[in-house]
Amino acid sequence: IFDYKKSRKIGMRCFGKPDNNLEIKILKNNRKTNKNYVLGQLLIRHSKKSPRKGFFSGYLKNMIETENAWKNGWFHTGDIVKLDVNGNLYFVDREKNIIRRAGENISSAEVEANILELKYVSNCAVLSYKHDIYEEEVFAFIKLKSRYKKNKQLAKKIIKDLSTKNAYFKLPAYIQ
Repeated sequence: IFDYKKSRKIGMRCFGKPDNNLEIKILKNNRKTNKNYVLGQLLIRHSKKSPRKGFFSGYLKNMIETENAWKNGWFHTGDIVKLDVNGNLYFVDREKNIIRRAGENISSAEVEANILELKYVSNCAVLSYKHDIYEEEVFAFIKLKSRYKKNKQLAKKIIKDLSTKNAYFKLPAYIQ
């Protein structure tokens, strides 16, 4: 379906360009956007005349979910992607994994990848945490490597180190 052999960029989450038999669009906040490097949900179809041609027939015994996925003649993938100036698509995260903080969309996978680069972290998971003012906050569950002890100093160091890789609004408000 995608020109992943020629356009794919290893290590950059680029999965190529759609082939000529497919139409795509990217929705940001339920509005179509053609701007490059804007995060949005990938919508895909064969054509306006026959949108489902070549796609799966539906979710097993679940017509409601099938129709929800095929809104307005487009298959809503649930994948958040970026489109570059050359038409390459980059996978960012699943829509359900996006944290919405004070109007900003934050990829939990991006924050996790930056946390995992820290020398004292062996594993982590980043989730949203309901917040009265910001809608959601970033909550990082971190497993330290065995030679490091959990304490406030290390938590502060994690935030300081992450601040060199993440925008301020992507920093975890909570760490456990």
